[in-house]
Amino acid sequence: MRSPSEGASNPISRRQLSGGPFGYSKRLHPDKAQADRWGALNTGVLPVTVGSESSVTDPNLTSVLDARAKADFVQLYLDQATNPDLGAAINDAVATLFAGTGTPEQVTQAITDAAK
Repeated sequence: MRSPSEGASNPISRRQLSGGPFGYSKRLHPDKAQADRWGALNTGVLPVTVGSESSVTDPNLTSVLDARAKADFVQLYLDQATNPDLGAAINDAVATLFAGTGTPEQVTQAITDAAK
């Protein structure tokens, strides 16, 4: 699968995805029209802008949107709820735990240090 920034017919250019640490998120869904364009790609990038749900036409993705709309609570993975550098540190630390080369205490300390 190609990324949303690839392809000549894609409505979102690499230039639009640049702009510093917050530029990407500001350009990702700055308004309903932009969110509609993302949703219409049907690539799995689900719009979060209220009212843009109807831009998604893939039946599998619309079922995910329906479930999300009915949910009392939606939880992001911890690495997705932080900035990219901290997210990478979380992923790296947890990988050591699964690989058996890190202890829970070491993972906790690595994440704590990265968050400072």
